[in-house]
This record gives sequence, structure tokens and C-alpha cells, in this order.
Amino acid sequence: MKKMYIAINSDLNMSPGKVGAQVAHAVYDYLYDKILDTVSCSYETETIAHELIDLKCDLTSFKNNGDTICILKAKEAQLLKFKEKGYLTIVDRGLTEIPKNSITCVNLGIFNEDEIPSTIKRLRLY
Repeated sequence: MKKMYIAINSDLNMSPGKVGAQVAHAVYDYLYDKILDTVSCSYETETIAHELIDLKCDLTSFKNNGDTICILKAKEAQLLKFKEKGYLTIVDRGLTEIPKNSITCVNLGIFNEDEIPSTIKRLRLY
């Protein structure tokens, strides 16, 4: 079974509503990036169609098998390491309860249970 993993910045003490909004940004941006990556990889219509079908199959498999999203907690220092490794990082605009440019969460991606990197396995549930 595949699961999506999102790490929340535990140093910020965000309200439950703020955490929910940041998780929504992390999921939306992840899917948005996947779609754009798929479309921009090739300029050939047939290739794009096949890649979109593959993406649809991956997302359908994730959805049909429980579409589990694990929300984990991590210190900002760990989130910075994830950001440096290229994981999708959500940075707040500072319009509500936390300072501008704060890293609120990182989408670590979707993994099969036997493929989860050890750095993710060490994190605890939020």
C-alpha cells in the first residue's frame, strides 16, 4: 500500500486550522507539480498522452488502495534538510499567525511501505 508523507514544522505551534491549510497546500502543490512535470517532459502529443495516462494510473492506484496521508512532525532544521534534498517545501506568506517565509511543511512524496527512506521512518506522527 502506498502512502503520502507530509512533515509539519513542530517549532511553529500552528493552530489546527493552519496545519490543515498547509497540508492542503502540500497535497495540491505536489499534484500540480506532478502534472506539470508530466506535460513539460515532452512536446509530442502522443508521449504526453501516455505519460498522463501513467500518472492517472498511479493516482488511481493510490486512491483505490486507501489513499493514506501520514502527517508527521519535524523540527525546522530537519525540514531545511528535506528542502535541500529537493522535497516540495511549503513556505508561508505570513498573512495570519506565523512569520513570513516560515517553512510550514514539506511533502515527502508517495512511497510503498517497503521503500520509505530511513529519514522519514524516524519521524513521529503529528
